Amino acid sequence: MSSIPLTDFSALTDDATARQLAIDPSTPPAELERLLGRGAEIDRALVRHPNVPLHVYRALAATYPRSACANPAIGRLIEEEPGLIQAIPRLLKQPFCPPSQLRWGAGHGSRGQQLAVLRNPAVPDDVRVLLTPAHFHNDALRRLESLALAQPT
Repeated sequence: MSSIPLTDFSALTDDATARQLAIDPSTPPAELERLLGRGAEIDRALVRHPNVPLHVYRALAATYPRSACANPAIGRLIEEEPGLIQAIPRLLKQPFCPPSQLRWGAGHGSRGQQLAVLRNPAVPDDVRVLLTPAHFHNDALRRLESLALAQPT
């Protein structure tokens, strides 16, 4: 009798088969989940896979942000968890980050998220103009004014 539980098929999958499953667009989400943690190459393929479960994507996106943004189903994943990009700000720096998310980061993100948008080499011009030095200067002035108003007189 084997000590491997019958529900753990990942232990029965050799590395070559695991790599093939991780890139095959027809691999179901449950099988992809079983491949998590089988090595960097497989994890990068998982985070790019269109059928990746949200929790697997979330677990890998911060480690492999470029691959995460290359996922053709990123729109679906963001719909499932609207705060996904905000939770993983490194995605905003990636060239494949969706323009809609860059616009969100520029208009509503924290200062760090806005700087991440500026570091993105593919940021659209209409987004870049939202983040001029004047924007950051005016934001700093607003913060100073609110601090001054909060001080007891």
